[in-house]
Amino acid sequence: MKPVFSLIVREMLGASRRPETWRIRVAVAASAIVGAATVLLVSRAALSGPAGLGSQLFLQLTAAAGLSALGLGVATTADAVSRERREGTLGLLFLTDLTGWDVVLGKAGAAVTGSAYALVSVLPILAIGMLLGGVTLGQVGVLSVALLNTLFVSMAVSIWVSTWCTAPRQAAGLAALGVFAVAAIPMGAMWAGAVDNGGSTLPFWIVGLGLPSPLMTLGIAAIPNAASGAALAGLGGAIPLPMPTCFALSLAVQQGVAWLLLAWAARRTRTVWQDAPSKPWTLRIRALWSVWTHGSAPARQRLRQRLLNRSAYLWLSQREVWKPAHPWILIAALASLAVWLVVILRSPWTLEEVVMPLVVVAQGLLVVWMVTESAARLVEERLTGSFELLLCTPLDRDAILAGQLSALRRMFLGPAVVLILVDLWLILGVRGPGWAFPPDLPGPLELFLLGAIVALPATRWLATRLALEGRSIHALGVRTLLTVWVGPAALAHFFGMICEFIRVLYAAKGLLPIEYWGGLLLFCGVSWLMGYRAKQTVLLEFRALATQTRGPSDGVSQGAGIRNSQTTGR
Repeated sequence: MKPVFSLIVREMLGASRRPETWRIRVAVAASAIVGAATVLLVSRAALSGPAGLGSQLFLQLTAAAGLSALGLGVATTADAVSRERREGTLGLLFLTDLTGWDVVLGKAGAAVTGSAYALVSVLPILAIGMLLGGVTLGQVGVLSVALLNTLFVSMAVSIWVSTWCTAPRQAAGLAALGVFAVAAIPMGAMWAGAVDNGGSTLPFWIVGLGLPSPLMTLGIAAIPNAASGAALAGLGGAIPLPMPTCFALSLAVQQGVAWLLLAWAARRTRTVWQDAPSKPWTLRIRALWSVWTHGSAPARQRLRQRLLNRSAYLWLSQREVWKPAHPWILIAALASLAVWLVVILRSPWTLEEVVMPLVVVAQGLLVVWMVTESAARLVEERLTGSFELLLCTPLDRDAILAGQLSALRRMFLGPAVVLILVDLWLILGVRGPGWAFPPDLPGPLELFLLGAIVALPATRWLATRLALEGRSIHALGVRTLLTVWVGPAALAHFFGMICEFIRVLYAAKGLLPIEYWGGLLLFCGVSWLMGYRAKQTVLLEFRALATQTRGPSDGVSQGAGIRNSQTTGR
């Protein structure tokens, strides 16, 4: 076990030099505090007694902590093995007495340890429910186990995906897709079986469908009085097993799946770094995939001519034939899910109730996609060292920025218009007696539409600046989203909490419009300021940012730093 601990120490020392490690811990704890204050402030009138308030607080924070655990696993381990392969340092690890298990467990141990510290900061906030009542110490303990299990499963899926990828963006996307599949598909299958069941007690095979999902353990941990064997929320029937037994079975199944993936990753890690000759069937598959993504030779020639006439940088970033269709595939998949839920399963929800969360999900995914797409080509050129060569061509700053904007419009303009039209349909259609917001105030969809007008350009400029500075695609995406979206939204939310507190304390009903419109103006103002600063930096210091070098502690990979030092020594 000594080599494993050595690798864990190596990974944690590297993580300790990155500012993002400490920022994540502070952000998770601050988000938990703000979320707890929001639940206590908003739900105090709707719930009678402190016990109901404590249970509501525990339930809301459990959902937020569970989603954070799934996301932390992807963020910390999706590029763990693929980065070593990309830098050529994975083979160097096997020159020592390390095995595949040592490498995988070292990466996993460092990721779990660092992320667990962030999750542990949430537990004192969760314990507030015990002080209010309605939550027992056993529930807090069970939730702690469920959160660590969720983090471990997410990490195992991500590190397995990392052994199949080399590009950081591809690894992050496939890892997020794998974690979503492991978490959502089993629960969706169990829910679909429960809808068709119609009985008071669910058969064991229906419950067994959801055992591989980490959401199962989190759901059991969040249910008050879990030992009573109450029905899981939304299933329409009681489970045939006591809750502790169901929790233990779900935990065992998920641990088994996670360890199988780690064993598979350890086996691949031993040989994936070697330059073995490709088999004939793999070459045929790669050739077919290349034809599918980039098109045949005549199609590539036509696309090249059409894009080069507009911008050379546009052709560099949009050479794949089907790339503009990817956002449409996402929207079509979510629309098919809505039709499946409403028409085929005949769920009790209305079309608006199903479409609204799916639209929010689509908008969030497109925002993240736009962040990575704004910087993907710039990051790749910086990593390969070819950006300075690109600047030696007739392409200048204005041509590169214009090509980048054309590429974003080519990919996201059509899907964005469709989502805006769906938003307007929801805004006009759901306003009625059951609308939760007063008719003279904006609802969540209006707030998102108005804020996106300012935040989307700011997102592009900040992502471009960070890409020119040489940031990795993961650090770039996290920082852009935190700076342009999450940070301003937290400030606007804090402003709304202050207005709500003053309104309740002094019965000042006139503050309600100020609470909504003031928060929206604060969000737009902060986002615009961040985007304006990034834009000025890009326009004034474009060549200086594109040609500067960064050390390993500033975000450039360790392997690149080693190679630069060796070159300097020679």
